[in-house]
Amino acid sequence: MLQLVCTLAVCAASLLTEPTSRPDPLRTQTVIDANLQHAWHAWTTSAGLESWLAGSAEVELRPGGRYATNADGRVGQPGTIELKILAFDPPYMLAYTTTVPPDEFPTVAAAADTWAVVTFRRLDDTHTLVLHSALGWGEGEEWKRAREFLAHANRRVLDMLRRHFQSQSGELEPKVERVGSFSRTFETPAPPEVVWEALTTPRGLASWLGDEPAVELAFNGTITHPSRPGSEPIVERILAFDPDRMLATRLDLPPALEPNLGLVEQTWTVTRLEPLEAGGTRVTRTMLGWESGREWDAAARFFETQTTQQMKALSRMLGGDAEVREGEPGLFRPDAKAQAGQLVLDRLGVLVGEWTSKVTPPTGGPIEVRARFLRGPDGRSIVSSSDFVLPTGPAPHTAALTWLEPGTNEVRFVSLDQASQVARGSVSLQGDTLVWDWRVSNESGEQRLDVRITLIDDNRYRMVVREPDARHPLVDAEFVRDSDSTGD
Repeated sequence: MLQLVCTLAVCAASLLTEPTSRPDPLRTQTVIDANLQHAWHAWTTSAGLESWLAGSAEVELRPGGRYATNADGRVGQPGTIELKILAFDPPYMLAYTTTVPPDEFPTVAAAADTWAVVTFRRLDDTHTLVLHSALGWGEGEEWKRAREFLAHANRRVLDMLRRHFQSQSGELEPKVERVGSFSRTFETPAPPEVVWEALTTPRGLASWLGDEPAVELAFNGTITHPSRPGSEPIVERILAFDPDRMLATRLDLPPALEPNLGLVEQTWTVTRLEPLEAGGTRVTRTMLGWESGREWDAAARFFETQTTQQMKALSRMLGGDAEVREGEPGLFRPDAKAQAGQLVLDRLGVLVGEWTSKVTPPTGGPIEVRARFLRGPDGRSIVSSSDFVLPTGPAPHTAALTWLEPGTNEVRFVSLDQASQVARGSVSLQGDTLVWDWRVSNESGEQRLDVRITLIDDNRYRMVVREPDARHPLVDAEFVRDSDSTGD
C-alpha cells in the first residue's frame, strides 16, 4: 500500500513554502461562441484548421504526429510551418511544439524545447473558454523580442478563432474522435498551485506516494521514481506541461516489468487541473492510447486500479474527502474493426495530392492519367478523381468518395466513371497494400475487379487492376507525385 508521509491540509499548505523554479508561460485566452466539440475540431483536425487559420493543414492526432499549416500554399510548399504533437486529451487539451520565424529569431528558432498548450473549458452549451500557453522561454534580448512577437501573434490567432465562430451558424456537430482511455477525477479545496506542487516537486510527490522521486520539470524532462534494491526505477517522461493547469507524461518501464505491462509504454497520461468557481480544484487524470485485446485488457485493469489508489491518496493528502469518481467518458477501448478502418483511411491520407502515370490499356497505346486525392469535408474521408490527358485536353475518367461507414466501421467507397457506371465496395489494408473490392453493376450483371495500390515511397505508388483469378493484370502502372503537390 501507498504510505503517506505528511498529514492532509497541513502538508498541502506547506508545499508552497518550498522554493521552486516556476516557468513563465506566455498566456492568452478568449471565449468563443461554440461548444467544446466545435472548439476541439477547429484546433485539432486538418479541416478545422483550414476553416479559420490556414489555407492548408495536416494533423496526425497522435503523440509525435504531424501538425503542419501553410497560410497561402499547400502543406509541404514554401511557407509551411512544421510542428509536432506532444500530447492530447480530447476534447480538453492539445500540446504541440512551436517555432518562430528563423530569419528574425535564429537562436529561438533553433531551440528544440519550446511548446504550446491549448486548453478548452466548457462554459455552457454554446460557449467555450480557450486558453493558450506558450512555454520554454530562454533568457536574452532575442528571447525577449520573440516573446513580444508571439504575444501579438497569439492574440491575433485567438481573435481569428473568435471571429470565425461569430460568423458561423447552424454548423453540423463535429465528431470528436475517441481515443482508448480511462479517467479518474475528484475535487479538492486546495487551489491549483498547491495541487501543482504536489504533482511536480520531489517533496510534493513524496507527500502522497511515500517515496521521494527525482524531478526534472522541463521539456523532455523526467520524474524518476525510486525502486527496490536491485531493481531499476520507473521513469515518467514529461511530454508537455502548463504550470497549475496540465501535466502530460509517458511511462518508461524497467525491463523486469515489460513482459506483463510493457504495452503501457504506448499510452500517455494527462493530469488536468481546473479551478472551481467556489474555490478549490477539480483534478482529472486520464490515461490514453489503450487498444483492444486480452493483453491490453489485463494491463488496463492493473493501471485502472493503480490510478484510483493514487488519486485517493492525493485527495486525502490535499485535505479533501470527496469521492474519486470515474471521469468522462469513462472506460473506452476502440473496437478492433474501427481501428482497422481508421488505418485504411490513414493509409489513403498519405496519397493526398496529385499524381501522374502512363497507363497502357489492354488495347491501344499508352495514355497519360492524372489522379487526385483530397480530404473530404469531415477531414477523414477521401475524395478522389482521375482524368485522361488527351491531345484535346483532360477528359474526366472517374470520381469517387471513400469513407468509414458508421455502425460497421468498414471503409466503403462509391465511384462513378465517364460511362455513368457506378462501382461500390469495400477497401481493406493487406500489409502495406490498399485493396478495393470493386463491384460494378450493369445490364450484363455484376463485374468484379481487384484494385490494389502499394506505396513505393513518399512520391511513388503502384496500382494494379485485375479481374478475379486472372493471370495477367488489366493495368499495372506506377504513379509519380507531381512536383508541386506534396501532400494535404
